[in-house]
Amino acid sequence: MQSMNNNSNNKASIDHKLNDTKYEREQFESEKAAFEMNYNKLQTFHSAEPITLNVGGQKYCTSLDTLTKYRDSFFCAMFNGHIALKPCKDGSFFIDRDGVNFHYILNYLRTGELIVPKNKPHLIRMLLLEAEYYQIEELIVRLGGKAFKQTSNEAFFDSTILPQNKPEFSEKLNEWGGFERGQKWKLVYKGSRDGFQASTFHSKCD
Repeated sequence: MQSMNNNSNNKASIDHKLNDTKYEREQFESEKAAFEMNYNKLQTFHSAEPITLNVGGQKYCTSLDTLTKYRDSFFCAMFNGHIALKPCKDGSFFIDRDGVNFHYILNYLRTGELIVPKNKPHLIRMLLLEAEYYQIEELIVRLGGKAFKQTSNEAFFDSTILPQNKPEFSEKLNEWGGFERGQKWKLVYKGSRDGFQASTFHSKCD
């Protein structure tokens, strides 16, 4: 009887793991399809071809190279499939954010320099909020904000599948792999972010 119960528990555990694997594969395939769709759209853009952003009603013209200067930024996500890429009828891409002060953000992307009046703390605060929204870490730090690098509470840094608030998951992985207790994990390759080419995978994982 005990053996039958153990077999039943083992089967349930295997079924659960298979369901998790199936869900992760479906999510991967979905992200891959979205990436490929948007990648194909982006082939129509030359790196120096103008791209028009409509930020809160204000129009800005720039290039794809400028917008995607920082890999982990909102704009990289916007143009690699993480965020739906759907231009307006006039061909511009609408972003519902502060358009009046967006030129500070855009100029920083262009030059790497931040030129803001020091006697306007309210403006600094507003720009910090915008920089955090656009996830431009270097600009966040320059505006006095905190970097969003891995902290001691993040068990799986950069992962969108494995939860950050479940340290027991990373401990189980450490146990299986024979690693030291407290070892943190970071996602080094993600197809929808880095590309699905075999050479890209091996350059990051070999």
